Amino acid sequence: MRFPLAALFAILALPAAAATDTWTAEMQMDEGGEVMVAYVDGAGNDGDVPQPVIRMMCFDQLMLRYEVGVMSDDHYRQAGDETDLTFKTDKGEAVVHVVLEDMDGAFAAYFGKDDPVIGLLRGGSTLEVSAPKLTEYPTRTYTLNGAGAALDTLFTGCF
Repeated sequence: MRFPLAALFAILALPAAAATDTWTAEMQMDEGGEVMVAYVDGAGNDGDVPQPVIRMMCFDQLMLRYEVGVMSDDHYRQAGDETDLTFKTDKGEAVVHVVLEDMDGAFAAYFGKDDPVIGLLRGGSTLEVSAPKLTEYPTRTYTLNGAGAALDTLFTGCF
């Protein structure tokens, strides 16, 4: 789901809780039409505040989008802000440099299907995502249940 640029984006300081139960791959509407998306919802839904979501899509490259939710004025970030996200599983960790993009206020990274973060998503049982330099974003925990199959479905349409 995309939000208007005028909306404020990021996470309210919610405690991490159990993530949803599986990754999914399906066609979803994007601003350019339907695209195949592999995704998982995160923990921490609080009323009207959307859960953080990790989405993987492919265009010219594989695109990772970390949609962190809506935040208050004191935590507003501008499109173009950059940071590093740490993706950690029991198999290891990878640091992904991301840029906050317009439209949906998601942190985005672009890379190939052989990037180390893809290997992490294919192994282990849980994924922790943190933004060490942005303390307003709590560490979030996601399941890796179904991630390999979702990525396989995504890659079938991509590469």
